[in-house]
Formats: sequence, structure tokens, C-alpha cells
Amino acid sequence: MEPSLVLSTLKAVSKAVLLDMILESYSYFAVREKRLGEAKKTIERVNRAFQVIHEINDLIVRATDLNKLLDNATRIIVETGGFALAWIGMVDPQTGLILPRAAHGLTDYLKGIKVSIDPSLPEGQGPTGTAAREKKVIVVQAIGEDPRFLPWKEMAQRFGLRSASALPIVIAGEAKGTLNIYSTRYASFTDTEVALLEEVAGDIAYAIDHMEKEEEVERLLFWDGLTGLGNHNRFTAYLASHLQILNSEKDHCLVLILDIDRFRVINHALGVPKGDLVLKEIANRLKVFAGDSGDAARFGADEFGLALDICNKNPLTVIEELRRLISLHPIRLDGDEISVSASMGLAVFPEDGLQASQLIERAKMALSEAKKQGEDQICFYSHELFEKNLKKVELERELKEALKNREFVLFFQPKIDLLTREIAGFEALIRWQHPEKGLIPPGEFIPFLEESGLMVEVGKWVMEEAIRHIKESPVCKDSRMVISFNVSLKQFEKQFEQPGFIQELIETVKASGVDPKRLQIEVTEGLLMKNTRETIEKLARIHEAGLGISIDDFGTGYSSLQYLKDLPASTLKIDYSFVKGLPDERDDVEIVKTILLLAQGLGKKTVAEGVETREQLVFLAELGVNEVQGFYFARPMPKGECIKWIEDYRPETYFWPRR
Repeated sequence: MEPSLVLSTLKAVSKAVLLDMILESYSYFAVREKRLGEAKKTIERVNRAFQVIHEINDLIVRATDLNKLLDNATRIIVETGGFALAWIGMVDPQTGLILPRAAHGLTDYLKGIKVSIDPSLPEGQGPTGTAAREKKVIVVQAIGEDPRFLPWKEMAQRFGLRSASALPIVIAGEAKGTLNIYSTRYASFTDTEVALLEEVAGDIAYAIDHMEKEEEVERLLFWDGLTGLGNHNRFTAYLASHLQILNSEKDHCLVLILDIDRFRVINHALGVPKGDLVLKEIANRLKVFAGDSGDAARFGADEFGLALDICNKNPLTVIEELRRLISLHPIRLDGDEISVSASMGLAVFPEDGLQASQLIERAKMALSEAKKQGEDQICFYSHELFEKNLKKVELERELKEALKNREFVLFFQPKIDLLTREIAGFEALIRWQHPEKGLIPPGEFIPFLEESGLMVEVGKWVMEEAIRHIKESPVCKDSRMVISFNVSLKQFEKQFEQPGFIQELIETVKASGVDPKRLQIEVTEGLLMKNTRETIEKLARIHEAGLGISIDDFGTGYSSLQYLKDLPASTLKIDYSFVKGLPDERDDVEIVKTILLLAQGLGKKTVAEGVETREQLVFLAELGVNEVQGFYFARPMPKGECIKWIEDYRPETYFWPRR
């Protein structure tokens, strides 16, 4: 081969080899550059995921509102994470649907979306339902090709969504919802990125659990579960904050405590469910009345609080409007119309106090005074009322000391049988032998005993003391002699509602060895107005144990004849207010005759109290009253005097010769 041809061939081959080498080098560097670019993008996405974690954790630390937290979390995932859509769905345990709670990005995609955890439904077979049901991460790298996404495929393609992931939000081992993230890129979710997003879902789960527990604690501490109003704690906090604003504006605020009259009767007559509806309606009316210028709260049972800015309004005008709102419009429940009224106590800022707790306490003082005056009453706080309550607090302290130091004593007033003219028994009456003030009459301390709750303990002492008197006094050996003692309305409510009290009372009598027939409980007629059926059942247990039951002050209340028929009482005590006018007052005569006819018809014995004259005694004997008691025979006496009186008793001293 010619040298020139060989040279040309070598040159051609060299060019070809060199070109191949250049092409291979270019291909190598191109692939390398592409891989470096992809690696760089992966690193950027991982970094963004780390940044998402950082920002969401920072958000969790500072967040105080769960809804805002979830909204901001989805915003961070979209804006910082570089995704097209993020939404958090929570499982509805009743329907099994996963309902959007927060979302950011292409949120129009979620309009009308239906997602379920039910695997039998197409909407339950997708990544979100599966993630919640199986508590594991589900990734769809190609939405258009994955059959699990079929129910939402068309909608997703319309919004350009190409890949998605669903991460379960697991709290206490249960999937409460899911974190759902979408991208406009195919195969957008790498293993590393998914692992980091799992951490985000875990952080969100922690935040939901922690904040829901905080919200539950807040609900228990500050809100009333029945009415949705704030409770005493929240009302106090609201008022304290509000008064600071008013103080700077030199304005006035009315603090009102309201108590529904006779609510226990309503509850008993209609049942607790309807009673609750009444409370809800009252709460709604108070909330509407307060509006934007105040706050309403439920303090407990049937007691509510109200704070109102009154500016230059007359407080009485405001209260009259509230009274009309409550009283003039009956509450309608399933065909029933219920009319309610309320007692109200009021205090005004700044005249009656500058502190929230002070104003609330003084409004409560006023309410207590209003309730003493009857139903539908209003009472404003005053300095005189404050002084009165100071004395009440001091008296309650002294009463506790009196119980501790055994300063209470029993006095006894005899009852005389008008047929035999012999002593039938005694009524045991409590007295207070104060070490400095001497003997204090019952009217001055018994109401305070009832209000303070001490009457329960004192009532037990009275019963035990009566039993001891029967056992130890020689004059009480006559088995026909009965000792009776009073149980007041408030004492009955507090004492007899205590679990096991009635059984304890019965066991105490049994253990004493005293015949229970020698003890008689006197209950006021007012007991028949409250929890009547329950009262009858409880008194029936006492009656079955052998103790006698007498209705005290009969004729002064409004007891139902039906309940009177069912009540296991053997005796009706005719109130002294009807006896004092005998025999001259025609109305008193007719009332006493009517009571006697009623008692005879029901087979009950009668006792007339307050007998002070011979004329009254003669008249009552002629009418057929069984027993009497009163100053004509003897005033209540301490034990020693009583024993001597029994020894000296002679019927002829008090009665006329028998015919």
C-alpha cells in the first residue's frame, strides 16, 4: 500500500477513535452531571423535609390553638416542603369517613371529596383510607396508573396531581386521622423523604393528643358541660379581666347571681332530662341577654351568674328586663308549658367592690337574702347586709365550738293525753347554753345551724340524747311514754339524702335496746312539697323499723291529700297559729274542725300545740283532739326540772272534774 494511502487511513482511524473517545467522555460527563443534578435535587428535597420538621416543631412549641396549629402545619408542608397540596383528615367514628380538618395548596381539589376507612367501599380502598385502617404509610407514585386512586383519578388529573402519600396520625395506638400530601411530579416521594414525613405525622399526632387533653382539662375547669356556658372559674377570670378595662374607663358593671325558684320541684315532676332542657333554655336566654356587653355562666345546679355593663342605665331597669325575659315567657317542652321565676342577688362595680371575687361573693350574699324573702325576689348588696353576714360567719364559728364543747342541751315539753289525762310523752327541743351569753333561744341559732350544714351532726346528737334520756331517766320507765324530736326541712334534705343514713339511724336505735315505738320523728309539712315520692319512701323505711312519724305544723303548708294519704305518719300536729284564736276566732275553729275530720278519716291521731289557756283546753277536748302541749301545762324544761315536774304532775291541777 502506498505510503500516502497508509497515512490517510491512519488519519481516518485516528479521527474515528478520537471521536469515539470524545463521545464516550461526553456521555460519561453528561451522565455524571445528570446524576449530580438528581442528587442535588434529592438533597434539596431532604433539606426541605428537615426544614418542614423544624418549622412544625417550632410551631407546636408555641401553639395555643389546635385549629390554627393544623392550618399552619399544612401551610408549612406546602410552602416549605414544595408540595402542591397538603391536608389533614380526621376519622369520624360514627360514619367512618375521613373529614378534612385543615388544608393548604390546591384546596379546591377537596370540595365534595369522599374518603372512607371502609375497605368494602371504593372510597375506602385509596391511600388515605388504607393508611388510617392499617396504620401504615401508603405512597402512590403515579396517580393516573394506580387503581387504588380510581375514585379521585379524574379530579386529581384536572388539578395536575401526579403522586401522593398518606401517613397515619396515630394516637394511643389508634389512627385518629391522616396527613395527606400531593405533588405535581411523578415518583415524587423518595424513601428518605417519606421517612422524614412520617416524623412530621408523628409530631402532628403528638400535638393533637397534647392539645386535645389540654382542651379537655380546660373544658372541665372552665366550662359547664350541660349548658355550654362558662362555669364559676371562667366567670371569675372573665370578670377580673373585664373589670380592669372598666376601671380605666370609669364605667359600671352589674354582677348578678340568679337561682331558679323551686327547680327541684320541676325536676321531680318532669324528670331530670326535661329539667336539663329547662336549664339549657334559661342558659340560652341569659346568653342572649348578656350579648356583647357581658357574660353568663352556670355556677352549678340551678344557679347562674351574669355580668353586664350597664353604662348609665338604671340597674333596676336592667333587672326588670331580665325578669320579664325569664318569667313572662313559659318554656315549652313536648307540649308542656313551664313557667319559671328566679331569685336574684346583685352587686355593682365599683360601688360594692373592686375585685371580681369580692363582687361575686357579695352578690351571693344578696341572693341568700332574696331567697329568705320568698320566690321571685331581688336583693341588692348593702353595707348592712355585709355586717349581717359578718355576724353570721361569727355565729357559725361559735356553733361549731358549741358542738365540739357539748354546749347544746335538750329541753322537754310534756304532751298530755286528753282521754286519760296522763302524760303521753315529751317533745325534745334543742337549746344552746352559751358559756358567756347564757341560754340562747332556738330561733336565734337553728336557722344558722341549717344553713351551715351543722344541723346534720346536731340532729344525730338530738336523737342519741333522746334515746339516752329514755334509758336513764326513771320517770321514763313507762313504756307508753314517747319522746319526739324535730327534723327540719333542710336537715331532712341534707341528712336523709346521705347514702346509708337511714340504715345508720335504724341500727342506732336497735343497738340502744330502746323500743323504737317510743321514739317519734316530727317532720314539717313542707317536706311534702319537695321530692315527695322519695320522701314517702324514706319515711316508710323508718316507719317499718318501728319509729313513729308525726307531721308538724300541719295546716300551714299546701300538702297534697294524695301524698298525705300515702305518708306513713300516725300523727298530725295542729299548728299553734290555729290554736291561739280558739275558741273565739271563727276561722280558727273551722280550720281545726276540718283538720280533725281529715285526721279521723285517715285514721291518724291529733296533737294540738300552743295550748295556753283553760278555755282552749276545754274546747279542744270537746272537739276530740287526742293530745295537747303548751305553756298551760309547762314550758320546755331542762332534764332536771322535767323530772321534778313529772313527779309533781296531778291531772286535777289542770283539768276539771270528770262527769
